[in-house]
Amino acid sequence: MVYRKAHGKNKVPESQEERLRVIEERLRVIDEHFLQLEWHANEDQDDTYHFPAQAGAVQVGNYEMYGENYPHYERAIPKRPAGRSPAIPSPEFAVRRDKMVYFIEGFWPELEKLIEKRHATSDDLRAALLVTFPARDDDERFRRLLDNVSILQNCLRARKSLQPRSLAYVIAGAPEQAARYSLDRCAPSREPCKLPIHFRAMREHIQRRHTKWYAYLVAEDPSNVVPSKKTMNLFPSRCSECKRFIKRPEGILAAIRVQPFASGHVLNN
Repeated sequence: MVYRKAHGKNKVPESQEERLRVIEERLRVIDEHFLQLEWHANEDQDDTYHFPAQAGAVQVGNYEMYGENYPHYERAIPKRPAGRSPAIPSPEFAVRRDKMVYFIEGFWPELEKLIEKRHATSDDLRAALLVTFPARDDDERFRRLLDNVSILQNCLRARKSLQPRSLAYVIAGAPEQAARYSLDRCAPSREPCKLPIHFRAMREHIQRRHTKWYAYLVAEDPSNVVPSKKTMNLFPSRCSECKRFIKRPEGILAAIRVQPFASGHVLNN
């Protein structure tokens, strides 16, 4: 609204002429407002403006009319979303998240051994990581995992089966963000990683999501390069990640049979 009651009273103007004068003044002010909004919209295609709170008002009858003393409209400052700002800005967090996903999934066969150390202490896990990835101090992703080994320990104790991507989501925000917040921030409805599952982590995905198909794949003859027709009949056609392997059927058994790298080979990846 472009006017308000002057004294908070519902006092009606005494004469018909005064009423008409008030209405005409309102229409004039509204016309001026629309002209100024149209000018600003043509200038930069942004018509979000507000009235300065300190601007004056003009007394017309029993009303105070706004608009007479407005030399221009002030641009409205975009409001920050409700809630606390994240400790890590979204662009930086996206880079850290994708790097950790690629690292964790790319070395999942090696990291999978840590699940057996579910009840190990932080020092034991740190020693196991240093043995698995020797001389990797210059790798930012490994340093982040090593510095937050206590979070890794909590994840191992809290979950019977640990998913590589979930672990990467938790480590990505450490230490600035809590583990639960970092994981929730990567939810499908918020800021998920859009990278496809790494080839070396595909076995874990099939084993967890498609148990029956995984059993048939494991039972395939070692001499087979591609799955048999009977096994392919069980292919989960609705899984977008598995669909990528259909284009190269030989990659399916290769992913199932992937083996951990020796320590010397880990350095080159």
